[in-house]
Amino acid sequence: MNGQDTGDLHAACPGFLLRSVRHHDDTGRGTLPIGAASEYAEIDVRDVFGTRVDVTDPLVEGQRRAARCSAKVVRFIEGGPGAGKTTVLNDIAPHVQGRVLYLTWSRALADAARQWLEVAAPEQEHVVLSFAAFLERLDPARPPLPDRPRREWFAEFDERARACGPRLSRWRLDGRLHTAALHTELQAQIFGRALPVEFEGCRASECGLLGRQDYLEHRRRLNGGGEQAHSFASNQSEEERARFFPGPVRAFELAKALRDGELELPEDFAFDAVVVDEVQDLTLIEQWLVLDVAAHAGARRGVAPALFFAGDEAQTVRGTAFEWGPLKNLVRARFGAHGEAAETFRLESSLRSPGVLASYTDRARRVLYRDLDKSSRPFVHVDLDDTAATPGRLARVEVPSDEDAARLCELLARARDAVVVFPHPEVPEWLRDLANQAGVQLLTPEEVKGLEYQTVAVACFPRAVEAVQRSTALAVTHPLAGELARVDIDRLLVALSRSTETLVLVAREWTDDARDRCAFTNRAVTAAGSHADPGPDDDWGDVGDGDLGFISLDDLEALLDDDVDNRERIDVLLQRAAESDDRGDRAVAIELLDQARGLLGRRDRAGSAPAHVRAEVLRKLGSLCALDALIPPDRAVLRRAATWLRRASEPVLGELVVRAGAAFDAATKPVERADAFAAVAAGLSRSEESWDPRVTRQIVEGLAEHLAVLATDAAPPSAKANRSLLGTMAQLAEHPGYGARFAGLAQTFARSIVRTYDARDGRRATRELQRLADVLRPHVPELDALLHEREHRWADAAYAWLEHDSARALRCARGVHDLALVADIAEQAEPAYAPLARQAAELQQRIQRDLPELHPDDAAALRATLEAALAG
Repeated sequence: MNGQDTGDLHAACPGFLLRSVRHHDDTGRGTLPIGAASEYAEIDVRDVFGTRVDVTDPLVEGQRRAARCSAKVVRFIEGGPGAGKTTVLNDIAPHVQGRVLYLTWSRALADAARQWLEVAAPEQEHVVLSFAAFLERLDPARPPLPDRPRREWFAEFDERARACGPRLSRWRLDGRLHTAALHTELQAQIFGRALPVEFEGCRASECGLLGRQDYLEHRRRLNGGGEQAHSFASNQSEEERARFFPGPVRAFELAKALRDGELELPEDFAFDAVVVDEVQDLTLIEQWLVLDVAAHAGARRGVAPALFFAGDEAQTVRGTAFEWGPLKNLVRARFGAHGEAAETFRLESSLRSPGVLASYTDRARRVLYRDLDKSSRPFVHVDLDDTAATPGRLARVEVPSDEDAARLCELLARARDAVVVFPHPEVPEWLRDLANQAGVQLLTPEEVKGLEYQTVAVACFPRAVEAVQRSTALAVTHPLAGELARVDIDRLLVALSRSTETLVLVAREWTDDARDRCAFTNRAVTAAGSHADPGPDDDWGDVGDGDLGFISLDDLEALLDDDVDNRERIDVLLQRAAESDDRGDRAVAIELLDQARGLLGRRDRAGSAPAHVRAEVLRKLGSLCALDALIPPDRAVLRRAATWLRRASEPVLGELVVRAGAAFDAATKPVERADAFAAVAAGLSRSEESWDPRVTRQIVEGLAEHLAVLATDAAPPSAKANRSLLGTMAQLAEHPGYGARFAGLAQTFARSIVRTYDARDGRRATRELQRLADVLRPHVPELDALLHEREHRWADAAYAWLEHDSARALRCARGVHDLALVADIAEQAEPAYAPLARQAAELQQRIQRDLPELHPDDAAALRATLEAALAG
């Protein structure tokens, strides 16, 4: 049912053909009505691909076009990791008429292909070989290819290179001889490009090395390093070449012998078609040998053989410098018109890894490759909109001690279909020992290539990323390291792209630097430690995308327990998050809620959480993240929180959080910060009905604390800033149900305003203070005492200023709102103002006497008149 909508399958067919339900299968319902075991009949795979039963096509549209909708007998099938390239070849091969040669990267992949063909096409004659076995079968009289651990032969190569001293001075990169870069360059560009025929302007080689002038012209960017590399290669003995570069050297010897008529192909090498999977791991000479053998094998059958190649430029695990262009040119050069009639298919879906894993791998590829020269970047396009119907799971785990690492290995050993991948060709002994003791499979990128597992744990992941970034940074300044950087990146991508469900990134410690490096956004840290500017790629994906964040080993154990479903896991995480929040451990609560978010699944898709659970998780997570990021402001986290709030049907709050974050971040003066807080308070009031009251209280209290800090700052804010601060504080205090919680803060705030306005004559301060006092007076009786104290101090100040500055004396008197005092001051300081002041004082007495008996509207009008008089 790969890639098919099976929602109507039960109605359209009398039964089901079910091998497995993969992440890209949309069942259209929560549970398939599978019936009873007695209702099933066993069929073999030929029935699926034949015409004996009417079943759903197992291929998606892109695969179907490549496999069945073309009459071309030369096809190139390109695609990223998990795009279904091997599936297409497995569909093509059984339908080929005649004998088939099937070549692939490793013995494990060859065994899998052989088993498939034996079942899918038992009558067909086929030979299935790994690339190494292919070289050995062509001439069994030659000794087998060396099969020593990399660390052994590379140590010998390193010693041989170091013995050359200054003759390899150009290969001293950043103060040390970079023999890994040198070896990759020799394999891909000198031994790997040496052909026994002319090709693309390069002369035919007779010794297995690309000619010196041809090489220097081809690699002119190397600035002298190429000359030294070619000299080093030329000075190696035949025995050293065969030991250090066995594949290209053996391929050249066989290709030259075939050209000269000195090699007779084995008797069974007569084929009507040649199928090559993982072609990107063949050097140019190895590609040529395959084509030349195909031409000779086809001639024995009297045909121009059909040719099918599948690969990915971004999945090389050895130095090959592979590009599709030269391979296609080789096909045309060897087969002429037959090679011209070729067709290329690009598979752009991700059918192995669910959405979160495919997206993470694609981001890693783009970020890691972006610093390399454009000519070194592979062309890969992955359609991330056509990935998982249900989410995978991406988790990050710490194993700070050997005991923790051993426990991780034991968890994976107990899990179904799990593997540990170390993203480098040389596995450290301590890790191999732990894996062996636990009984979990441990593979390198070379070994895991082409395979897939339900659960993949990538060991020492941040260190591997750091090493790759050092390699790419080195390649930017030293083009000599370009080939090595490409292989290092691709090895990491191969490790990341093997999982069909759960990907676990393992580190000794997830430091802040490690988290930044492994985020793979435009903010990712480069090798030099600088951050790139944020760009449009810095999004947060789907809110239920399966990214579980950083989890403990206990959480991982629960995650790998097949007896527990996601809904149960989410409920447990919600409960634990609430307990952590109640204890005041907000960071832990956020991490737990982030795990729950990752388990939600995509909305309205098979296996996703119910809508009310989804809303609860996202609302709580968005609330706590917003609270955590508002003070001090963290705009990136606020954007993330706003996304979750909007997805939880809280669009007003989502926009509020974004605006508040931008305002806080931009504010440089107290008045600007006060206005930003006022906007938040207003938004909280408008959103009261839908906003979680407990979280509202936390946010409001957090804002109030910050206001108090601003108000009590050693440098008093301006009068305008203080009015904004005071107004915001009053607005928070008026929020239903929360005024009583601000008692302590209100006292601090009021005292600071008194202090500030004492220093500035307190102009127009009383109105704002009175508003705050009216709200908080039932809970904070001390406020009245503060205000009385202030008025007495201002009255004293008015008389003190009378002899020195009559205008200031009048301002102080007006601040007290005691018109009798104003009239007394005016008679002494401003006689012309005294009659008006006495009239205002009489009016004030009438209001104070009659106000309780007045209608509220009349009382308001009298107050307005009094205030106007005071303003005059």
